[in-house]
Amino acid sequence: MQIISGSLKGRNIKTTKKQDENKDLRPTTDYAKQVLFNLLNNNPIVNTEIEGAKVMDAFAGTGAVGFEFFSRGANHITFVDSDLLNIKQLKAISAELGVSAIVVSKFLPSTDIKEKFNIIFADPSYSEGKGKVAQVIKNFLELNLEEDGIIILETINRKSELEELKKHLEKKDVLKNLIHERGASKGYFMFFKLTNQ
Repeated sequence: MQIISGSLKGRNIKTTKKQDENKDLRPTTDYAKQVLFNLLNNNPIVNTEIEGAKVMDAFAGTGAVGFEFFSRGANHITFVDSDLLNIKQLKAISAELGVSAIVVSKFLPSTDIKEKFNIIFADPSYSEGKGKVAQVIKNFLELNLEEDGIIILETINRKSELEELKKHLEKKDVLKNLIHERGASKGYFMFFKLTNQ
């Protein structure tokens, strides 16, 4: 797995054999990353300044998206994951690549993280409960997102799953914060911002 653009383009993100065998660990594909960053750079609805941004990569796994943000100009990355093997590997790769990063071991949804971020990327396992995912988005909106920031949720591109997730987002009163959505092969991106409602 490689970083596809920016100052670290072509650098490898190493994974362990155990990570490769973990079916819940599903790194964002290169195609999906291209779709995501094209939207952030060119779509007027979700256009976001990456240069100098503070980014959280939640449910970080391999950290592929967080490292991509850093390569493209983000100032600092906070990786959040609950798996100790992922935590260890994220620390090692950050040091190897010279990435300004903090690696936080937390089970989400947690309200312990008090920092605010310009960009929050969340890529929970497809097997995570939709109610839990909706609560994570609610917490991020209330506690962690800068006023002009954006939350990006990557989930599965399956109609029944998306409908269920939206029902839970509605229950948590955060569906109103959904500003854009876009499929990317098997993946699906949902973008959230703070509203004045």
